[in-house]
Amino acid sequence: MRRYLICSLLLTALPVLAAPALPAATAASAAASAPAEVAVCVHPGPYGQQHMLGEWFITLHPAAAELSPALPLQLAAHPEYAGSLRGTLLRNRQQVLVAGEMRDGRIGMEESVDGTRTSGLWRGDVVPGSCGELIEGDWLDLTQPTESWVPFLMQRANR
Repeated sequence: MRRYLICSLLLTALPVLAAPALPAATAASAAASAPAEVAVCVHPGPYGQQHMLGEWFITLHPAAAELSPALPLQLAAHPEYAGSLRGTLLRNRQQVLVAGEMRDGRIGMEESVDGTRTSGLWRGDVVPGSCGELIEGDWLDLTQPTESWVPFLMQRANR
C-alpha cells in the first residue's frame, strides 16, 4: 500500500517538476486567457430514468420562445413500470398526463389530455455538452387533423 501511495505521488508530481518554467509574461497571459470557471457535469451520463426525475420546463418553437411560455413539466418514477417515467405537464392552464422512458440520452413520452387516450407524442435527445440539462426534440399534437411535428427545447429547472 505504501509503495502504491509513493508511486502515485511521483506520477502526480513528475509532470510538474519536469515542466519548464514559463517566463512571468507568458504565465500571466496564459492565466488571463484561461477560462475563469470550468463547468463540471454533475450527471455526466448515461442518462436514464433517475436523471429525469424532477421539474423541467418545455419551450415549444424554441426559435420563437417569446411567443410561447415555458411549460412546467414534473416527472417522477412510474409506480407500475420499473425504469419508466410518469408526470404532469401544464399547458394552456390544463394539466396533461405524461408517461414515457429515457434511455441512453433519448426520451420518448406519450401525453393524455383526458387520462385515457393518447393526445400527443414527445421524442427528443440530450443536447451534446449540456450535461443532460437540455433536451431537444419534437412534439406531435395528435388532436390536430394534420401530422406536424413541432420542435421543442426541454430544460431542467434550477435545482
